[in-house]
Amino acid sequence: MMDKLNIAVSNIRFTEQDGEPVVQVHFNTMGGQININGHVVVAQAEFFTNSGSTEAMTEMVRVELTELLSPVTS
Repeated sequence: MMDKLNIAVSNIRFTEQDGEPVVQVHFNTMGGQININGHVVVAQAEFFTNSGSTEAMTEMVRVELTELLSPVTS
């Protein structure tokens, strides 16, 4: 299902979290009956690794979003 979502990066914000430099990647997505607006937080190194390609940025957001929405098993 997550692979069917059309993800568009709308904003990028460089900040710190727990003293570490991170990037907030804001996005919008639509797919069927699901609309999501939000952001994922990634390490700056991961961001710069994926920043050269729209497809890589989209996949990075998709992976982070999938992890956030997946149920936690104990």
